[in-house]
Amino acid sequence: MSREKTLTVKILEFVRDNPSVSVKEVAEFFNIPQDLARVILQKLRNKGFVRKEGKGFFITEKGEWLLGRGETSRQEPGEKEISETSQPQPGLSGEPSTGGRSVEERLRDVEARVKLIEDKLRRIEEALSKISGFDRRSAGEKAGSKLELEGGKTISKPPKPVMSLQEAANQFPALLEQWKIEGVVVQVGSLLVERNFLVDFIKKFPIPVDKVEELQPMEKAVFNELRREALIILHGGREYKIVRNIV
Repeated sequence: MSREKTLTVKILEFVRDNPSVSVKEVAEFFNIPQDLARVILQKLRNKGFVRKEGKGFFITEKGEWLLGRGETSRQEPGEKEISETSQPQPGLSGEPSTGGRSVEERLRDVEARVKLIEDKLRRIEEALSKISGFDRRSAGEKAGSKLELEGGKTISKPPKPVMSLQEAANQFPALLEQWKIEGVVVQVGSLLVERNFLVDFIKKFPIPVDKVEELQPMEKAVFNELRREALIILHGGREYKIVRNIV
């Protein structure tokens, strides 16, 4: 057995310890070009020591056996010894397999692995943000511009004049109660409507029947919710009227 581990063997061990690791993560951990990492991983894959699922690599039983055997310098029947086609990178000449690593080297390994985990968590969080339509870390910032209240107090405005109550509760749970307490929004059935928007909309009543279809999408949503809540009625078959004060 060689007294020093090759870069290929180190990468194989890294794949074993980090299932689903990518080419980029291998390159970053060992501080080598991605092309070199890709070549070595492909060689390991061709030899049957690793397998690829999606964009990640996993060690195979054959790879586990090779590491457990501990004789990486011997050739297997019908196979050539795994070797790199590129010059060794500075500082990666190998480490004695029988000697312990220094504290500094172990710390570097731990820091590199922590960085990999942080990168994965960041990518997951970004994916969740795209799916949900908002970034949970900056939900307060995305709530919109500031609204000045009486006494000089300010509060973040809702990001849009009309949204579902469920949407507001999911995206802005902390601000939702503030909006209600300060009277920034008014709940209309299952909708949360900005007060100023609702006041302006109510001024359009009575609304002739033939003008309903001309309402803007958000106005139409509020109109339909008001009807479901029996807050407007059709008067004389000609126009819709508000039956009681809403704001």
